[in-house]
Amino acid sequence: MSTRSSRTPPSSKLTQSQLSAALYRHLETAFDRQCDARYDADVALDRVEASAGEVTMCVECKGLTHMPVHLTTAHAGGNVNDVTCSVDGGDSHRFSYSLPGAAGAQLSCMAHVSEEVATFLREELERWLGRVLLQRSSPPRSAPRADG
Repeated sequence: MSTRSSRTPPSSKLTQSQLSAALYRHLETAFDRQCDARYDADVALDRVEASAGEVTMCVECKGLTHMPVHLTTAHAGGNVNDVTCSVDGGDSHRFSYSLPGAAGAQLSCMAHVSEEVATFLREELERWLGRVLLQRSSPPRSAPRADG
């Protein structure tokens, strides 16, 4: 009797949808861990929509703001894949990585990539919140006073 799972043979390649789903799962954990270590705030990463190779998410800092994010995975050739993380109204960054041949090793590679993406998102959130808070706290500009 075989002990192998019929879902994903160890030597098979994962699809972009499977890679995106694995990346999101690892990213959610990495982002939560990084935010918990740095902030005393309620910050959450929520998946809004997922399709083949793309995940739409929202980073929410409760009571302050929400930041829309798009994560796209694409095959770049050979065993190289690209992950592009784009923040609406903010920056984008592309992460390239080489996948090992076995499906199980490919999934473990996602943990490393997700740490890098989580750091990018956390830094973008800091910039985003800075803009939001500065816009909220800025007094309206008035015309210069004429002395005389």
